[in-house]
Amino acid sequence: MHLSPRPLAAAGAVIALLGSGTAAAAAGAPATGHTSTSTAATVTRPADVVRAHAQITRAGQMTTYPLINGPAGITAGPDGALWFTNDGYNNAGGIGSIGRIDPATGVVTDYTGPFMNGLQMITAGPDGALWFTNDGSFSTANAIGRITTSGQITLYTGSGINGPFGITAGPDGALWFANTAGHSVGRITTSGQVTLYTDPSINSVTGITQGPDGALWFTNTGTFPSVGRITTTGQVTSYSGADIGNPFGITAGPDGALWYTSQSGLSVSRITTGGQVTSYTDPSIYDPEGIAAGSDGALWFTNYPVDSIGRITTSGQVTSYKHHGIDYPWWITAGPDGALWFINQNNDTIGRITTSGAVTIYTSSGIQTVAKLAAVPNPSTAGQPVTFTARISPSDGGGTVSFSAGGTTITGCSSRPLRLVRGSIYRATCRTSSLAAGKHTIVATYSGDASYSGSSAKLVQTVNRA
Repeated sequence: MHLSPRPLAAAGAVIALLGSGTAAAAAGAPATGHTSTSTAATVTRPADVVRAHAQITRAGQMTTYPLINGPAGITAGPDGALWFTNDGYNNAGGIGSIGRIDPATGVVTDYTGPFMNGLQMITAGPDGALWFTNDGSFSTANAIGRITTSGQITLYTGSGINGPFGITAGPDGALWFANTAGHSVGRITTSGQVTLYTDPSINSVTGITQGPDGALWFTNTGTFPSVGRITTTGQVTSYSGADIGNPFGITAGPDGALWYTSQSGLSVSRITTGGQVTSYTDPSIYDPEGIAAGSDGALWFTNYPVDSIGRITTSGQVTSYKHHGIDYPWWITAGPDGALWFINQNNDTIGRITTSGAVTIYTSSGIQTVAKLAAVPNPSTAGQPVTFTARISPSDGGGTVSFSAGGTTITGCSSRPLRLVRGSIYRATCRTSSLAAGKHTIVATYSGDASYSGSSAKLVQTVNRA
């Protein structure tokens, strides 16, 4: 279920927590959480291999329309845009789609087609296209999908593809994916040749990424949690132990190690290519999910149920960013603009956070705005002039604000223009002396414009008898 969007603040608030949970004195100051280091138990052996050629289903050029609805995975595309999946869980029949958002304008384009449902993760492929997983939650279409930057969609089905989730480009020019329900790691060439690797240590595979050692690294969650490594020839190594926790998202770090989120361990962990595990805990880390390397040399991750974005340095310094627009963040990726981009599952938005913590939220109709309304004086006396001031942020000054009382537009207060206050904050005013004695619900409604979504705010104006 998706809740209504929360009102937005103008910028990301920074919460830096010390290991003891005491708030740091300086806003934005990093803190070091609890650290534990151990060497994971290791099992290495060749995987069993199944090879086949997938069936192909093609869809033509898709009609575009603005939509962010049940976003799941997100990645940077080869065209300088962000590409994301809409899983389809909100829609009748579970119809999902692939979305593209232009980081310069916030304009969203959506592509959909037959059997597009249960969409999960997405990654840039070696062929200049985007590749995604289609887990078949609403049909038999368990598939690996490919979409060109012009919207041509190809779905590869069959060949043992079963409930795929994570996907990444491999060092061998193929795509590698977590075949979650099939308890295997899959490889698909850009022409659709599928190879599945199974092993007793491969169970509920979720995240997968290319490692710095030329192998693929993946997470096994659930009953037998572990971090796995598979070479491009199918040699599997499994790392397990108390510090592994319940791993989920995984990414290559800037320090030559792999970093992953641990849901049950409430931690972010680092594993070297030799299997040494270091786990970092902090009061601000709670049910972390997605993780990505940032342009600042740190790791960025999502704290799903507590509505925050976390940052951890390679030495374990943790900073947490809170913002009213962050609402059940799930997956995260580094953008082409040096910022981190993430999906909000609860309010159906795409978020952007700079490495300094400034947050922008994108909706289907543009960048999300917040309206705030004030009245002077309040209470007032019948016949006394009252000035209502609506503040809109962020904005570029486009659009207008209309003021109403009890559902009826106040005379002279329709489509009032915006005036710059400072930065990206604008205001519009309404002055009236027409309100009768009593209590009035005043609503200021911002129309939005081509780049910014509409918003509204309300208050109760008390008018006393003269």
